Amino acid sequence: MSRDHYTFKDRPSKLPYVGAVLRECTPRNAERDVAALPRLIRVSIELFNSPRDIAVGFGMGDMSMEPTEDCSFPPASFIPLLNEILELLRSTSSTLAVAETTTGGLVSASLLSVSGASKFFVGGATVYTTKPRKAWAGWTDENVVNYRGPTPELVTELAANVREQMDVTYCIGEWGAAGPTVLGPPIIHVAGQTYIAVVSREGFATRVVNTGVTEREKNMVAFTKATLVLLRDVLAGDVELEQQRGPEGSELAKF
Repeated sequence: MSRDHYTFKDRPSKLPYVGAVLRECTPRNAERDVAALPRLIRVSIELFNSPRDIAVGFGMGDMSMEPTEDCSFPPASFIPLLNEILELLRSTSSTLAVAETTTGGLVSASLLSVSGASKFFVGGATVYTTKPRKAWAGWTDENVVNYRGPTPELVTELAANVREQMDVTYCIGEWGAAGPTVLGPPIIHVAGQTYIAVVSREGFATRVVNTGVTEREKNMVAFTKATLVLLRDVLAGDVELEQQRGPEGSELAKF
């Protein structure tokens, strides 16, 4: 084969839903052939020793994806914590689910960033509004009418409902306000404050976190780390699980 040819390395197991048969092709018609694939499938084309990635935009033209900035994730300070959580969960063959609001999926994403997460992570829900809370977290119309803001009891119930639905060993719940603005009365939200719960079959532990700042992005990262810290503390046995729900079960923490 001449040097101006390159070959698609395609296997059905790696490219599900691909209806086109890819063939040996020249650089001139490569992108045309790739465009025949379904939308947004990433195809690796090997030009001798030079891999080339094309994100296929069906009907939108081909889009090359080049990194433009450092996108390191998770934050470096999370990595030892996540590795510790991984080992603690693996040592007991425990499974985990997440029900988060203010962190917007960062707790789940952080846990999934660890190699081997599929051994313990079952799923996560970002229950940011009342609609997903009713669909996934056991909320009723009465809960919606009576809601006045997050509390230790509410976040514990949130995690307990999701744990039961997902049938896992542990479920993490997180619910707060990242700021900079918050809802007014009768809803009571404090910017920079969140409530966290870890629920298992044996009981639950809660923690109130107040960062003292109202910057949304900083609070989302701080809330995520605090949630992971409580999970680690529960798994390590550093926090005693409560059997009864109540405000006395909460621990005020400053992060």
